[in-house]
Amino acid sequence: MEENTRNRIKKLKIKIRSYRIAILKISENTGYSATLIADVLFLRKKSNDKLLQKLEECVDNLMKDRAIMYIENEVLDIDKE
Repeated sequence: MEENTRNRIKKLKIKIRSYRIAILKISENTGYSATLIADVLFLRKKSNDKLLQKLEECVDNLMKDRAIMYIENEVLDIDKE
């Protein structure tokens, strides 16, 4: 596996861990099986650029959704005070 792909996977795993995104959630949003996603993330299977790009886009969208939910909850808490 080339170094660029390995670095992309490392960054993806860091984002998934820091935002606590479940592999099943990524699976639902991408249409790929959770087993395939786990195999790619833990370097048990080679990934192609298309799959990796789709995973990156999905994780970025889930991160944005989580950030928006966090902001909305903060605004709701402020309104209660």
